[in-house]
Amino acid sequence: MRPLCVAPLRLCVGSLFLFTLIVSVAAQTSLSLWPYYVEVTPERNAAGLYDLVVPLPVMDKARSDLADLRLFDSANREIPYAIRIRRDVDTKREIPTRLFNYGLAGPSTSEVTVDLGENPGEHNEIEIETSGTNFRRQVVIEGSDSGREWRTLSNDGVLFSFASQNNVAESGRVSYPTSRYRYLRVKVSRDQLTDKETPQVTGVKVTMAVRDKGWLSSWNVPVPSYQLVRNAGAFATVWTLD
Repeated sequence: MRPLCVAPLRLCVGSLFLFTLIVSVAAQTSLSLWPYYVEVTPERNAAGLYDLVVPLPVMDKARSDLADLRLFDSANREIPYAIRIRRDVDTKREIPTRLFNYGLAGPSTSEVTVDLGENPGEHNEIEIETSGTNFRRQVVIEGSDSGREWRTLSNDGVLFSFASQNNVAESGRVSYPTSRYRYLRVKVSRDQLTDKETPQVTGVKVTMAVRDKGWLSSWNVPVPSYQLVRNAGAFATVWTLD
């Protein structure tokens, strides 16, 4: 095995891919086993952890699975860490629901209660189906553990649907802070300009949505002078990049 080290920490290695290190599980290792290292300075993030992007020189030294990567402080004490690969993430987990208590919450607002069952886990997004087109309807989402005391999760949600020349633009999705409530209460108000009647909720889908933007890193490398060669009989220009 071979290591990697930091200033005041050291990152000790063999070779690496692009990833972010997050300081977090330790192991006793002799530095004499690690012929390669680079000094790095981590920064503290909002969660109170220290993180850093693995430097380019590590890329041709560490193993592809990063199993030979170690982090040490200035006193040669090994520091626990976790590796995070910053890929684009866009996933959804749908939660089974049961709708009940359809009714009116005032002269222009309909409501329905959604039961997510016991221990539904985390959820943060709801898709609401209503009838009609060419509308912009206000939505309020509330949450409760008992079905009696309610907390507002979102009071500025909007449903819309507009059709023109066989094209339709619509959205029934409303996001709210990640919650674990068993019950949700959905209130939909009619569009004062286009709705002649209070709209009824015809379907609801609750999900846990995770969206994370990937991180593309780039490095400057020296570009040597080009060489003039022939490629398949044609003139060509070649650069060799290390």
